[in-house]
Amino acid sequence: MAMIEQVFREGKSPASWMPLVHTTPVDWIFDAFKDKNQDSLFYHVSKKGSRCWDVQEKCGWMPAVYMYAGKAGRPDRNKAEKRAIGRDEVYGELIMLCYHPEIEREKDGCATPCDSGGVFTGNCKPFPVESEDKERFKAVKFLQETRMELDQWRAGFHEYLWSFYGSEWQNYMDGDKPASCPELKDACWDHCDLPVRYVDKLSDDWASWTWEVRLTGPKPISVTDALLGWAMPKETYRKVLGALALWKEAYVRGEEGVSEPPELPDGFLDYGADPEQGVRDFMKNWIEKKQGGMR
Repeated sequence: MAMIEQVFREGKSPASWMPLVHTTPVDWIFDAFKDKNQDSLFYHVSKKGSRCWDVQEKCGWMPAVYMYAGKAGRPDRNKAEKRAIGRDEVYGELIMLCYHPEIEREKDGCATPCDSGGVFTGNCKPFPVESEDKERFKAVKFLQETRMELDQWRAGFHEYLWSFYGSEWQNYMDGDKPASCPELKDACWDHCDLPVRYVDKLSDDWASWTWEVRLTGPKPISVTDALLGWAMPKETYRKVLGALALWKEAYVRGEEGVSEPPELPDGFLDYGADPEQGVRDFMKNWIEKKQGGMR
């Protein structure tokens, strides 16, 4: 255990450098830009009536920016038919924004070793999909018990990666199930209801074993704050460029009520039709460089 802790202290652990990824619908990007309020790009997920709002209200959490540690895209919860890459059946076309760990500086927040919404709605075992009040209470209790503070979560995440994935930490980023579920002591992921312990051969919901990080104030969060890169399907990117071109033409013509169009942030990662895999490969290469090639 001492050796494991030393690896983390020396900054050689992938957990020390694991980027955070926020995935959001492209349409909401335009809404945020039009409002000239980049904060709304993130905080829309916490609006009253949303699933995030329900989880926050029941758990006593502040509205937050929701991110996955080292995982791009959205979980594949439609078992009958694999969804299109870079698209969600509910939210439509998606954009993935990848952030340096520095985004956590001067922020409050917390993390859990699985998707909080999945636990709350029963998409993550062992919590039932049709949750009654007593089962919701069980889910909330679990989320509160496994919550880790923002300034502590990476140390816990390091031990989690080491315990469940060992030297094959890249498998975590690819959404692969852990090869084994070791017996752990004195750790929140030893909790009897931890979803990763209920993963079976048929499970493909990577949110059950992927860490969720939630950022709050006091420092405002913007789209470009510590942004490493961003991606979307190439066809979606062309649509975005086309829409911005039309917006600019209307602005130049002086059309009433048309504000100046925004500039897209630097760092577009062009991965064609499969931006999710591209972002994952980008993050793995970035981590390996940061940790000096340690695998």
